[in-house]
Amino acid sequence: MRILSRSFRPSLTALGLVLLIGGAGMIAPAGSAMAATDMATPAPSNADTAPLQITEITPDTTNVGSADGGEFIEVYNATNATINFGDYTLNYLYPLADLTNSGTVLWPSTPTDVVIAPGGNLVFWIKNGQNDALTDSDFNAAFGSNLTMGRDLVEVFSGGMANGSARGIEILTNTGFSVNTAYYNLAGADDVDPNVGIQYGIDTSNPGRQLNLGKAAANPGNVFAAQVPSDLKNVAADTTAPVITDHTLTEIDPAYNFALSATVTDNVQARTVELHLKSNIDAEYATTNLSTDGADGYRYDLQRVDLTGKRWYEYYFTANDGSKESISPTKRVDLTGVDNSPVRLNLTDGQFVAGSTMMSAAGDSSTDGMTLDIDGQTVITNPELEFAPQFVFEVTAVNTFFQNGVLVGTDVLRIFDDGIPEGWETIGTPVPLSYVTQGEDLVVSVWAGSKVAPEINPNENNDDFQIRNPRLVLPDGRSLQPDGYTDPTAVLNMGDSAGRFDFYDASFTIPDDAYMAVAHAWDTTAVADGAHTVLASNGVDAVTRTITVDNTAPVVTTSAVAGQLYQGEFMLNGAGTDAGAGFDSLVATLDGRVIELPYATSSIKLADGEHALLLSARDTVGNVGELSTVFSTPVEEPGNELITPLDGAVVDEGPLGLTARATDPTGDQLDVTFRRGFVASAADASVRGYSGTTAIANGTDRGTRTLLTGDQVTAMARLDGAIEPVTSDSQFPYQLFEVDVPADAGADFTARVRWDGTANADAKVLLYVQNLATGVWEEFDRHVTIGAGATEFTLDAMVPAVDHVQNQVMTVLIQHSEGFAGADLSDRSSTLPVNNVNDTARSNYDFTLAVESDTQYYNDTFYQRQLDIHDYLLEQRAAVNLQYLFHTGDIVDNFEDEHQWTNANAAYSMLDDAQLPYGVLAGNHDVGQKDADYAAYKTNFGAERYDANPWYGGTFEDNRGHYDLITAGGIDFIMLYLGWAPSTEGIAWLNEVLAQYPERTAILNLHEYMLTTGGLGAVPQQIYDEVVAPNANVAMVFSGHYHDAFTRIDQFDDNDDGTPDRSVYQMLFDYQGLPEGGQSFLRLLHFDNAAEQISVRTYSPYLNAYNSDDPTLDLEHQEFTVPYAAFGMTSMQKTLATDAFTVDILTTTPIAAFEAVASGTAVTASWNPGIGTHGWFAYSEDPHGAAAYSEVRRLTVAAPVVPEAIVPEVVPPAEPGPSTSISSRVVVPAVLTAASQALADTASAALAAEIAAAHTDAAATAPYAAPGADTPSDDIGAAGEVTVVDDVVPFNIWILALILLGAVAAAAIAVVTIRARR
Repeated sequence: MRILSRSFRPSLTALGLVLLIGGAGMIAPAGSAMAATDMATPAPSNADTAPLQITEITPDTTNVGSADGGEFIEVYNATNATINFGDYTLNYLYPLADLTNSGTVLWPSTPTDVVIAPGGNLVFWIKNGQNDALTDSDFNAAFGSNLTMGRDLVEVFSGGMANGSARGIEILTNTGFSVNTAYYNLAGADDVDPNVGIQYGIDTSNPGRQLNLGKAAANPGNVFAAQVPSDLKNVAADTTAPVITDHTLTEIDPAYNFALSATVTDNVQARTVELHLKSNIDAEYATTNLSTDGADGYRYDLQRVDLTGKRWYEYYFTANDGSKESISPTKRVDLTGVDNSPVRLNLTDGQFVAGSTMMSAAGDSSTDGMTLDIDGQTVITNPELEFAPQFVFEVTAVNTFFQNGVLVGTDVLRIFDDGIPEGWETIGTPVPLSYVTQGEDLVVSVWAGSKVAPEINPNENNDDFQIRNPRLVLPDGRSLQPDGYTDPTAVLNMGDSAGRFDFYDASFTIPDDAYMAVAHAWDTTAVADGAHTVLASNGVDAVTRTITVDNTAPVVTTSAVAGQLYQGEFMLNGAGTDAGAGFDSLVATLDGRVIELPYATSSIKLADGEHALLLSARDTVGNVGELSTVFSTPVEEPGNELITPLDGAVVDEGPLGLTARATDPTGDQLDVTFRRGFVASAADASVRGYSGTTAIANGTDRGTRTLLTGDQVTAMARLDGAIEPVTSDSQFPYQLFEVDVPADAGADFTARVRWDGTANADAKVLLYVQNLATGVWEEFDRHVTIGAGATEFTLDAMVPAVDHVQNQVMTVLIQHSEGFAGADLSDRSSTLPVNNVNDTARSNYDFTLAVESDTQYYNDTFYQRQLDIHDYLLEQRAAVNLQYLFHTGDIVDNFEDEHQWTNANAAYSMLDDAQLPYGVLAGNHDVGQKDADYAAYKTNFGAERYDANPWYGGTFEDNRGHYDLITAGGIDFIMLYLGWAPSTEGIAWLNEVLAQYPERTAILNLHEYMLTTGGLGAVPQQIYDEVVAPNANVAMVFSGHYHDAFTRIDQFDDNDDGTPDRSVYQMLFDYQGLPEGGQSFLRLLHFDNAAEQISVRTYSPYLNAYNSDDPTLDLEHQEFTVPYAAFGMTSMQKTLATDAFTVDILTTTPIAAFEAVASGTAVTASWNPGIGTHGWFAYSEDPHGAAAYSEVRRLTVAAPVVPEAIVPEVVPPAEPGPSTSISSRVVVPAVLTAASQALADTASAALAAEIAAAHTDAAATAPYAAPGADTPSDDIGAAGEVTVVDDVVPFNIWILALILLGAVAAAAIAVVTIRARR
């Protein structure tokens, strides 16, 4: 090793060394050559400097094959004593912005125990697979060095160092204490050049972290004087050995991991603490290095799976501080509860078995002489392991949700996808005996998985992690190592990066003497249920068990009766019983849907027709019994038919007859009530109509409404096709009606509201009534005019009076659309200041939506970058006509760090205060990878923050999911969000919301959806299959999480005609991997209604530049266009027109009531309402709660006409003559024609006969006076009197004839009278 000691020259030009001054980006010129006389002044002396220092890192060198050939790390011994690097190791770091690590990987060297001389150095050469065959001669030739393998040059077998991302190298003691660290590419810097070494020097203020001094041509083995102290650190002689205190328990419970623990204290830092351990089956001690717990504690957890087959363990600890070593006493601990019987049978006394049952007998020696008997008969057996062996390995650096797996062949035994960013964890996987065959090798594989599966897919990214000590733990306690793997500490690098294994096949040769059991597959179905005797014997010792065979399924019963017609409310129940092994579980489904028993339902709740109840019971050994019961429920829809008088009839004062007929489809008897009713239409004085447009569809402030004109009201008077439209290009049309309620309608009436009209295609229209209790519009009906939905339609509702009437007025709103329509802040003709010369011309688009994602580093470390985005959006809001902002998750970096939420709250309060519509969701950093702890997210960005916004449509689990309803440029959008770790319930909620808004263009927002290659992980694929594919309104999917930009387009045939109907644009946008957490890049989507396309742009207000020049980000995925036609989107004028509007006030005021009326029977009551116009209707209800209202008929009771007194005119007799006429007024009595008289006579006779025949049933069918009914007074015929004019009789042809006869007679008399008056 050479130290190039030189004097300082201010420019350092001859060094080839680029010096970063003060970390502020000032770079001194670099020369082209390195001269021995041109080095800077030596670094100052520092007695507290780190003993080992990283002085050079060279991450990018000339390739050998497809990977770097000469990457290296140089470490310098800054002390005056030799240092054995066997007490240390390198640690490869994945630093975050705050210099915590997202992951670390230990890089042990080969050999490990190289001694570094005082003031000397050691070079670590990275061997990545491609360069493994190279020697120190090749290395020296590449760099002009003179290093010797095993002396001052060692190998590190790893995939290599990253060139474009921030990374670090740390020197650790074997006990886990950090000695020295060096970083490169921090904060977006580009420190890496080919064959150029990054030079590091000491930081006197922080000896544990090296300063990045600059770059120079790679020079392994040479250290410049400016990099290291001017003198070596003096190491005082150590006379004190470490003290080891053992805290291990005295016995082992094999049901749990067992901790072997000790504390080590010393006057200097312990560099290596090791545990030496062996079991009763081991010949030698195995040595394991232990790491500190930070408080002198050291611990090794003996995994439960490694306790298999063991009887005891012996152990001792050693501790070394670099000069002194201590050894603890050797101790033995026994395992408790171990079965050491000479014959062991895998069945227990009294055990229930069913189907094919594997019997196994084992001992501690050979299986020679071991037999199995069933009921005294010896059965054929095969050699077998006593139980399933365990495949075990340690693993580190696993990334969450990658589907890493343990497989045998193509069968997946286990997926391990929990993140293990640091430290080693043990994974044990049982290997079923079906994979184990004596005489054949067992191959168990570890696969580096993608987000989809443990498989190789060239188009997807696989996880990178490390494993070590793969082994197969046999039932007898032995641990087998795979063929070719001999060093339990050797690390295997897994993944799809260079020099890594996509998969590792661990092949085991199981020795024959491990098959210490004999096994027999007993087909219990071939024997009778009941007790059987099983015996296992080795010829000397025997074990007998009584086993019960149970192949009988549970008995299932139910309260449901097959074939029965159920009416009204009823309960479904069921049970399972098992006389053998015992009942375990019962699952019930009704019409294929799982229900909980007992299940209460009714014929009103269930659809009419047949229903299937399936009960499936399982016992404890897996027998299943099923019972299917089919029953039915009827149509529960009674109906009412009003007969007389006709609607609009004018009748004379006095009692009048009301007749109606009630029917029930199942023939149920009905309770029928005649009640008072009122009718109001748009043309009535009791109704005031208004029209208008609004930007807030559910807004209660309708102050700008316009009263309908007389002509408009006339057009709405009847359903005749005459319409009064309201239109808008930018807002939501509506029509509003105030309905006066009669004072005598009561407080408990029901209003039957009906609106008939039209709307434009692809629209939604809703019927609301103002709820006075909540103060909002309460929805009662809606209609969507897409697909089969007609543009001419009816909305109707039954509205209770309670909470819907104020000062005898009910307010009804017919509203086009939902949500919020933002006002245009500029248009295509607007002249605006230039922000960037590359901006899309304002004349080329109508409005803009924006996207930001993965802002976690902004709200942690680079807060100004977050403010850059929001400042820009608010400043340019009008210029670009910004209508909405998306955020696809990872608002903060660490959800447990309150200061990050404080920053984020302030940044998003800017948008709240400006009333800029935006939506957020939670990413993994907001809630934790596996924890999905939404508490902090909901506290800061829960539904309460947003639910008052007019665009906020609804929430799922307090803003874990939500949707916004935005209309811009005549296009209706639904912005739909679901946060990290989508659940089954969350996915179902997405589908419910999309089904509720089929008329809107849906943009689905997720945090994790698309991989950087365009592929999908398991849950994203589920969302694709279950949400994106089946919902024809899904147009785009936005996501982040993965550091890249990518656009994927998929086509869908929504109507199954074989032709694609929809193309869905799925966009990944996440620039957090760029310097400063993303350099404030955001997405701008400019919507051009004229060209019918979206222009997608990527812009940084911080850099004032479009598109990142990072080589990993393709331009085609940063800037592109999306045609409206891809998903059938278009800008449309909204139209709403009323044809007719009516309200029936259905009171509870009875006129007459009838009980238990047979279906189809006409009932008649007498009513004397008094002079004026009155309304009535019939209400019927069956015994099961089904009810029906008839229409309301109106009639007018006219005052009696007083006959005009006729006084004969007396005139003197006149002489008759040709020219004389007699002038007189003659009254001619009304006389029926002969035909009319005959019809009347016949009808009268028939009526008399029917009345006589019906007298016997009079008592049963007479009406009763209902509570609250008008009470007859002593004055017969007084106004309001109810009198019975007829018994309840079947309505037949004769009654009809009589009614017609009366009408004909009345008309005839009137005609005759009129003619006589002439």
